[in-house]
Amino acid sequence: PCACAWPGAAFRAHQPPVYRYRSLPDPVNHSLTLCSSLHHYPHELVMAAPAKFYEFDAEAIRYVLSELRVDNCRVVMVDKKHADLCTSTEPIYSTKYSKHTLPDTLTAAWSKPMQTASEQAEQQAAAAGMY
Repeated sequence: PCACAWPGAAFRAHQPPVYRYRSLPDPVNHSLTLCSSLHHYPHELVMAAPAKFYEFDAEAIRYVLSELRVDNCRVVMVDKKHADLCTSTEPIYSTKYSKHTLPDTLTAAWSKPMQTASEQAEQQAAAAGMY
């Protein structure tokens, strides 16, 4: 093995205890991470997670991708303009919130595969007779 591989192996050896005793993620920090990322990257490229994985695991990747579905997501919206829609109160911090099912129009739109900008450009060019 490469001599430069040992720091990564040593780092990974210390990761399991961190996962074993990891506390629940803080939703406020998660929101702030997403919001700050949106200042630097297009929304379709922004994701946030509490951990980084250092080994390639094709099966784990397939599993995670299979879970990224509209029927298995939670959308969090934070805005004082919608305070009147909040019908519940969180017991610890008394934060107002509400739960709603996504409208069918959003579910249908989000279930369609996204096109990259180059795919959209190719379709527009083909529709304009440029191919």
